[in-house]
Amino acid sequence: MGNDIKPLGKVLEEVLQMYRLKSKVNEVNLVNSWEEVVGPLIAKKTEKLWLKGKELHLVIGSAPLKQEIRYSKDQIIELIDAKFGKGYITDIVVH
Repeated sequence: MGNDIKPLGKVLEEVLQMYRLKSKVNEVNLVNSWEEVVGPLIAKKTEKLWLKGKELHLVIGSAPLKQEIRYSKDQIIELIDAKFGKGYITDIVVH
């Protein structure tokens, strides 16, 4: 036995990768923080959100808000990057 001691965070990261759970954990983190990231108005009008790879999919109940989110995609991605790290998501798809 060698000196195979790893930090707990690294071990958890490897386990998540091994069992392909990382994307699900990312989705749960984003859902739980959605209001903090975008504010209460957008959060309240968001009927559903999920991740598909690095794409964030949103179901929005308001047509004007859908359009506003489409125009503000880059800003929302920047807010998500600031909270979770660069590259967390790469695109937003509004339904």
